Amino acid sequence: MRASLRTYTLIAVGLLGCSDDAETLQPGNGGRIAGPDAILPRAGAGGVSGAGAAGAAGAGAAGAGAAGSAGSTAGTSGGGAAGTSGGSAGAGASAGASGAAGSGGTAGAGGTTGAGAGGAPVAGAGGGGAAGSSAGAGGGGASGGTAGAGGAPSNAITIETFNVALAGVGVEYLEARRQPNYDAIAASPADVICLQEAWQQIDKDGFIAAAKATHPNAYFAATDNTTPYTDDRDLNGASPPAPAAPPCAAATTAPKLDTAIACAATNCSTTGDASGYITTLDCVKTKCVVAAIGLLNGSADDKRCYGCFAPQLASEKLSDIKNICTTQVRDGVAYQGQSSPLLLSRYPLKNQQTYVLPAAWFRRVILKATVTHPTKGDVDVYCNHTNPIYAASLLYPYTSQHGAGGASANPWENEHALHVKRTIEWVDATSGAKPAIIAGDFNASFEFKDGNGTILTKADGATNLKMLTDAFVIAQAASYTPTCTFCSENPLIPTADKGPYTPEWLDYVFLKGIPASSTLTSERIYTAFSVTAKKTGDPSMNVSLPLSDHYGYRVTVALP
Repeated sequence: MRASLRTYTLIAVGLLGCSDDAETLQPGNGGRIAGPDAILPRAGAGGVSGAGAAGAAGAGAAGAGAAGSAGSTAGTSGGGAAGTSGGSAGAGASAGASGAAGSGGTAGAGGTTGAGAGGAPVAGAGGGGAAGSSAGAGGGGASGGTAGAGGAPSNAITIETFNVALAGVGVEYLEARRQPNYDAIAASPADVICLQEAWQQIDKDGFIAAAKATHPNAYFAATDNTTPYTDDRDLNGASPPAPAAPPCAAATTAPKLDTAIACAATNCSTTGDASGYITTLDCVKTKCVVAAIGLLNGSADDKRCYGCFAPQLASEKLSDIKNICTTQVRDGVAYQGQSSPLLLSRYPLKNQQTYVLPAAWFRRVILKATVTHPTKGDVDVYCNHTNPIYAASLLYPYTSQHGAGGASANPWENEHALHVKRTIEWVDATSGAKPAIIAGDFNASFEFKDGNGTILTKADGATNLKMLTDAFVIAQAASYTPTCTFCSENPLIPTADKGPYTPEWLDYVFLKGIPASSTLTSERIYTAFSVTAKKTGDPSMNVSLPLSDHYGYRVTVALP
């Protein structure tokens, strides 16, 4: 789901779409690019990584837990216990000991040790939860050995980004898709994986457990509705005043919320009343538009209430939505403030950090970790998921306070520009001149056409995307033609979203301090309709589905 909200604003929520092709198109090189100077690379066949170079497995002892730094930096290395709330580390545990999380972050995979190249034992690197808002779960020890198999050079690293769309009822067929997603990630040949829309803890834990043998190092941000922003300034440099009352607390607004909830409870609840969850978003969109008009077409307080109500529908009981929106002073965001990205790695992680972005309706964060490559040493990796750019309309009221100061008349687009700007600034501040890889779902697309003028991908947020391609280069092999990752043929994308949002290329890997020519392979992945499910509304029929409403993107890059 495009930024996980698309499909599910009460009456309508949309994300983006995409399509397929191949060829290295860089800004200004002629080629087949229409629209802004776009650099959009993707993976062709071949980007394999995985098991290390052959060699007898060494029985590597786990490293002692290093002291966990306080603040936003994640906890320990080795299989030791993670840093606690103040950031102090426990003593190193033996190999296989699980790393307990710091404040908020759940335990990562155990501190397994892998065989290094030639059989030299390599201690597993543990993660640890950091104190404060950026607590995350660390994984266990990394597999040893050189970078990927399959003929990739020893300085290669394979990165993939994939929006798994495990978004409650925000994207249909969640239960049918959940385990196949876990299995696909566990089998991935990538060295480092940036996942988005593993919103809920059950899914973060599911991916970490499934990938423990192949990608034992994990990091995510443990956030909730109270998590503060790292920097709350808007594009004008101003810090908006904090809300003084819950979104739906106003005396004239609360009854309008009751009307919307009552409609959903009567027509779309799993229990037939407010004690249940909604069955599908389509049901609410179809049957409760009129009931929500009081919020959508009302005062600023009413619209702010709608901005709390709509995101909760994907994951919360209807009765809980009323409690959240009438008692929590901070604007209610989806999934009780849990964040989308999850970083998994075959290699050890250290220096884990989180940047919490100001955002409407969802908790948006950027993850950062330093990956220790077996032959090239440290490289910084970032995992991101920006908000989408909704059309400013009755159905998509902008209800946060950070959409001011941009060049667009649409505050959603200005907020997206803020996310892009903060990403660039944070990468520059934390990585400096060091090589860095920035992956994720950026919810923006350039327009690409082939030689016949056929549109391969639509433009959406292209001005903001160009900010990224001005700062970084897209990892795209020379033989790769830009193609969609949010695509018209995907049945998980609602029909209403396909016209305005597909086909689009939303999912990227960017490089900083690494030449674009270092991209050895690039490919679109997870396109197979490999999931079978009972059709919604007609369980006598089966449907074939892909893993997600997005396809993934994988690249192999030669590190300098």
